[in-house]
Amino acid sequence: MDLEKELNEHGVNVVCSKMDTIISVRIHGATGKRLLVDNFVASKVAKLAKSCEGKIYFDPCFGPNDADSTGMLALCKNGDVIPSKGGSQHQAKIIKMVKEDKLKWQRPIYASEAKDILDESEDSDSRAAPDDPVFCEQGQLFTKSASSGDVIQGNLGDCWFLGAISVLATRMQLLIQVFWREDQYKQHGMFVCRFMKDFMWHYVVLDDRIPVFGYTNNRAGKPFFARCSDPNELWVPLIEKAYAKLHGSYEALIGGYIDVALSDLTGLCSEQIILKPDYPGYGDDPFAPKPGEQAGDGFWKRLLTYKRNGTLMGCSIQPDPKGNKNIVAEGSAGQGLYYKHAYGLVDVGEIQLEGNKTQRLVKVRNPWGMGEWTGPWSDQSDEREKYDAEIHRVFKTVTRQLGANVFTSMQLKRNVNLAMEPQEEVTDVNQNDGTFFMSFDDWKARYTHFFAGIDFADEWCGLRVEGKWDETSNGGNTTKSTWINNPRYQLLVKERCHLYMSMSQHDPRGSAESGIFPIGFHICTLQEVNGNKFEVKEPPKKAAPYYRLYQKASQPGLCNGTLLEPLPPGVIPGSVIPGIDDDGVPQPSYTLKQAVTVDLVIEPGNYCIIPSMYMRTNKDTGKTNMGRFWISVYGQRPVFHLEGGQPIVEEEEMTDFLLIPREASVVPGVLSPAFKEIVVPGEAQHRQFENLKDEMLAQARAKGRSCVYVYRFLLLYSK
Repeated sequence: MDLEKELNEHGVNVVCSKMDTIISVRIHGATGKRLLVDNFVASKVAKLAKSCEGKIYFDPCFGPNDADSTGMLALCKNGDVIPSKGGSQHQAKIIKMVKEDKLKWQRPIYASEAKDILDESEDSDSRAAPDDPVFCEQGQLFTKSASSGDVIQGNLGDCWFLGAISVLATRMQLLIQVFWREDQYKQHGMFVCRFMKDFMWHYVVLDDRIPVFGYTNNRAGKPFFARCSDPNELWVPLIEKAYAKLHGSYEALIGGYIDVALSDLTGLCSEQIILKPDYPGYGDDPFAPKPGEQAGDGFWKRLLTYKRNGTLMGCSIQPDPKGNKNIVAEGSAGQGLYYKHAYGLVDVGEIQLEGNKTQRLVKVRNPWGMGEWTGPWSDQSDEREKYDAEIHRVFKTVTRQLGANVFTSMQLKRNVNLAMEPQEEVTDVNQNDGTFFMSFDDWKARYTHFFAGIDFADEWCGLRVEGKWDETSNGGNTTKSTWINNPRYQLLVKERCHLYMSMSQHDPRGSAESGIFPIGFHICTLQEVNGNKFEVKEPPKKAAPYYRLYQKASQPGLCNGTLLEPLPPGVIPGSVIPGIDDDGVPQPSYTLKQAVTVDLVIEPGNYCIIPSMYMRTNKDTGKTNMGRFWISVYGQRPVFHLEGGQPIVEEEEMTDFLLIPREASVVPGVLSPAFKEIVVPGEAQHRQFENLKDEMLAQARAKGRSCVYVYRFLLLYSK
């Protein structure tokens, strides 16, 4: 049977584009399918490799080719403008560089060649060294273990993406998974990177040609866009190039948010929290203390939980919406920080001070590889010098739950163990490496936006449903009489539990489509009267959080009824989810973000989730706004059901053949040292073994084949 047809029969949708160099896969369901996907991708990549006839691979769709000799169409959308961090003058300068042959695409020379992926009988020409100096002469995908300090931003305003990979570098196993089969095809000058967009995995095949500049006849240049701090390390420019190809050009990567990039890189659930009032999308004060707490205690606990679970985090500083309107991107925000610039939040911790006191610290990474905070606890501060040994002690290791985010089935429950993992070695004082510490109080006073790719613990499970708005199903926001026309999904909660809900919309980056829309969703109590179900938009008495977007002086009167409620504020806060704590949890606000989320503990009952756009019609065209959306519900326990929802299969840790090198195939053999290095002992290894077993057995049964060979291989694997 044709493999693509077999995938479709198993609920796996496959789309190949750009001459089979981008393979897009949507997986429905859980076990027994990822191995089929891996085999399908392998067949496509092997076909491309064999087409090289033992020579070096040239990407026909991205970079210089017969139709685009300079690769201008890969640099920008239409080939006329070169993207850059600066304004039009700098762009004109770069255009001139291309015309004067001061910017060209160049291949690295590798320290050693990978094993031949072709049959032994086939010839393979070795890579010939160029006459000109090369930007990389001892190239490796990873020289050692990656760290956030590896990432150096180039001449492109994609700090949001580079900030995300800086954070990703603190989780080596996640980073390795972006490179499908790692560097097994490098002898052909070929790599394959894997991203998730719109809950669909995209395998991007690319060659290793990188745009370089600053070269002469006697001096090697360096990558024009992002690069590694070690000139012989290649993972940063290759990931950036693959991501640019997925979106059509490098230019398409200008401007964005870290949480979106984290989700694209890993498949994790994205989160964006506005930390300060008056900023669009601000809801509840994340630092507001509960009874018996100090301001910020709750959010600090969240950061510690995220760190323990392995959640990836970032942050940024946006200008005050009521302040100076002329602040440029990456302009100075004071004390070494920058506006409209994405930072990686790579670690948090609490150190011991003299006098039995403690200090909360956050560790931040600037993807520029320079430019640091100059206030208290900075590299050259008295505090850092005095407590440097204590900082090393606390930040040298991280306590993390093993095996997070494994959603193989709704019934799966696993014990969650803690393990001490060595932390990356970037705590040494160096005032110009882009990595620095701040006190938590200074951080929350300065930064306005927090981003995360949430890595839920093992015992969590999830359901997801896909929907769309069209002319008949887009009812607009809650103030419109047409709101009832929006799609709705029943949510049945059997027991009191902790839920995390997210609604995402289609990402239009790199396409000709219009941008994202302000979206939100409401969780309504579903009641039944005389056999008919109806939604209750609000509890009988509005709780205080409902009024959080009004002036503080007016909130008490609005809450107790002594003041009449004025027109809704600019951003509708929505109703309050009843039955949670004393005041309830506010609904997600309508915000101009790719995803909106709510984190709550919910009582048992029958609910209805109603997604909606703030604007039903486009003001410019008068036509109804249309688009796709995805609602994801994650729960601490499998005691809920989402109408039409499918299990959220494991999206982060591809623990089957995606991590197994070629030499560890079903043919009897042993696992290579490279594979053993990324296996975490204990519970994680057991989980890895069980997931692999389930997948292989399911595939064998589906094909009517004997399971004996599966168990033989697993026996070797377990050794």
